[in-house]
Amino acid sequence: MRCCRNHCVDVSSDVNNCGFCGVRCPFTWQCCRGFSVDTNRSPLNCGRCGERCPWRVRCVYGICGYAGPFPPRKLPDPPIPHPPFPFPHRPPKPWPPHRPGEDRPPSTSEDLKKLIFVQHVFLLGKKY
Repeated sequence: MRCCRNHCVDVSSDVNNCGFCGVRCPFTWQCCRGFSVDTNRSPLNCGRCGERCPWRVRCVYGICGYAGPFPPRKLPDPPIPHPPFPFPHRPPKPWPPHRPGEDRPPSTSEDLKKLIFVQHVFLLGKKY
């Protein structure tokens, strides 16, 4: 409070005595904490003293975000990295399985003919 022209005034909010006696705020501006502020545009004092707009939102006509773009949509979460499938890695099983006691794939043409015949019988279910 100060005494300005024989009147006690609050220089932190009086538009005719803003900050000091006789300092007038421009038309449509307000005195906020002793400073003249355009509350139609100030993002720290939007519409009234102390009314703050969110980050990156403009103050237009004393309204935060008036006629502005819609707020950005939340981006989807990034995919969660998965371990290689199947986990743990297993070597592929040979097909068709080897005969008991045989730990090598057929190597001669006669063995291959037998193997093809066995596969044919197995897959078609025919008996010869």
